Amino acid sequence: MAKKKKEKNKEEVHEIFEIEKDGKETTVKKEGVIEEKDDPKDQKEQIKQENKILKKILIFFGVVVIVIVLIVLFANIIKNFEYNGVSFQVVQEGELTLYQTSIPVIHGGQERDYNFYLRNDPRKLDSNVELTGDFVLKQNAVLNMTDDFHCGGRGVIA
Repeated sequence: MAKKKKEKNKEEVHEIFEIEKDGKETTVKKEGVIEEKDDPKDQKEQIKQENKILKKILIFFGVVVIVIVLIVLFANIIKNFEYNGVSFQVVQEGELTLYQTSIPVIHGGQERDYNFYLRNDPRKLDSNVELTGDFVLKQNAVLNMTDDFHCGGRGVIA
């Protein structure tokens, strides 16, 4: 028993174009036949191909997003570190790299953070500073300044 093939949908097309070139008008007539395929196998094959392309595009964008997230995390890890129980943050001031840390102080009856900026990386300091005499940490520190502390724009470094 032989299967009968479905006839393809055919549509005749007639188009007329008016073309003007170098001041001359010409009319061009074109005729043709458009065939539409109704074969479900072809449609399923096309859907499979489109799904493969879509999957590749989504995987590509997923990899790009993961790479961007990793770069941001790596940059954050580089900017913040801990050394001997003290947390530091790398701060860039123009061409100068500073290492910022803070300690809590009481000012006006409220506890606030006081920032210290170091010019050298504390992880790379090899030598210990030897002290002769007694080193006593006081509970209270008093700063009394009557003039501005600008030092020619280098007050932040000091």
